[in-house]
Amino acid sequence: MTEVLNPFVQEIEDRKKREIASLNERLVEKKTQIQRTIEESVKIIESKYQREATAKAQRESARIRESARLAAKKIIFDSINENMEFTFEALKNELSTFVKKAEYKKILEKMVDSAKNRLGSELVVRCRKDDVEILNKLGVTVGGNIDTMGGIIASDKTELREIDMTFEELIQNHEDEIKSLLMEKVMK
Repeated sequence: MTEVLNPFVQEIEDRKKREIASLNERLVEKKTQIQRTIEESVKIIESKYQREATAKAQRESARIRESARLAAKKIIFDSINENMEFTFEALKNELSTFVKKAEYKKILEKMVDSAKNRLGSELVVRCRKDDVEILNKLGVTVGGNIDTMGGIIASDKTELREIDMTFEELIQNHEDEIKSLLMEKVMK
């Protein structure tokens, strides 16, 4: 009986071997397919994160460049402002020495003439203590002393209208023009 069963057993074992071989082939194919899918997914993910990283790096680079540009502008403007302050101080120092020169008397005469043209011939003038004698010689009434670098404050005889021609007021009135002139010289 075993001889009769032997071909059946052999047939079953052969079928089992073929099925195992077939299953092994399918397993290898599935493994290969899964491996390809994993590799493709990894490439897609790597590509996505590479693009994101590049975009973030570019944004950060742009932010850093803009920040540096703004910092450089601030340094330039701070330097210009410091230079302007220094220049205005130098201008004030120059004016404080100018009042000791003979040319200053001519400037006072022009100021008095200008005030007379605007306010009338009878003026009341306030000035530095050092300028009282010069202004008395010019035939104007001195109404008091003021603390100024130089120049005058003139008013009509009723003292209702007034013109401030002190150096400080002239600098303040022409500050924008002076700054523009200095900026042109700095930018050259």
